[in-house]
Amino acid sequence: MLVFFVRKCFTIIATLFVLATITFFLLRVVPGGPFDSDKALPPDIKANVEAKFGLNKPLWEQYGSYLWGISRFDFGPSFKYMGRNVTEIILDTLPTSMELGVYSLFLAVILGIPIGVLSAYKQNTWVDFSSMFLAVAGISLPSYFVGAILIYFFALHWNLLPPALWEEWVHKILPTITLGTRPASLIARLTRAALLESIRSDYVRTARAKGVSEFKVVVKHALRNSLIPVVTLLGPLAAFILTGTFVIEYIFAIPGMGKYFIDAVTNRDYPLVMGVTMIFGFMLVTANLLVDIAYAIIDPRVRIR
Repeated sequence: MLVFFVRKCFTIIATLFVLATITFFLLRVVPGGPFDSDKALPPDIKANVEAKFGLNKPLWEQYGSYLWGISRFDFGPSFKYMGRNVTEIILDTLPTSMELGVYSLFLAVILGIPIGVLSAYKQNTWVDFSSMFLAVAGISLPSYFVGAILIYFFALHWNLLPPALWEEWVHKILPTITLGTRPASLIARLTRAALLESIRSDYVRTARAKGVSEFKVVVKHALRNSLIPVVTLLGPLAAFILTGTFVIEYIFAIPGMGKYFIDAVTNRDYPLVMGVTMIFGFMLVTANLLVDIAYAIIDPRVRIR
């Protein structure tokens, strides 16, 4: 177990180093600068501003300062939000984005797994066909379209829920459903396919031969092995949900990191783009680590070496 964690920690550090390096140099390659605008600054003022933020230094020196800063969780000052540090912005907005992501992932799991189990249990019935139809629709429709439909009906047409903001619990219903719809659909389809495969296994036939009820055969014997691919999917799903918050936060005017990230990309705010990218990268590799641990817990045959 100790060797496993040490190896994973080195992998995480290497992954974050590569991500930091690629992000840094890509931002420098993209045309335009953080202080370029329709109305160009006078050359002397632009030179003073670039000197203030260290943009006049050689590229290798900027890169070294950047790596040293992120090793201390210091991403420097924001170019757009004058007087604010990137770390401060992240600490203010990260809890909101995390809350939305956790709610959406929880909704996806508690909806996707039961729907997949029910669909497999009622295979080739109207329950199965209707469930999979909704699952395919949930996968096919983009999140911004689902959000627009929910806002139109529940907020504008029926006036049941607020259309935006992130204040009381009622404000969190529509964004959570919007972001959780596609992951729930993916989990439902994968659970159904994995469960149908497990039902045809020898140990399930043995349980049936012993007189165990069909419901217990499905839920108690076949479901546990069927959850292994679902747990494996949770890592990429976490990535989808975290990156999906960018659009959802923009649609529902949620004050999370997604809004700041979009503004940072538009305005070439290098420190903010790199800071948010590194935070999301760290969250994703951590999610993959948790998936590996959960995989070993669910399947006793898997041993962490």
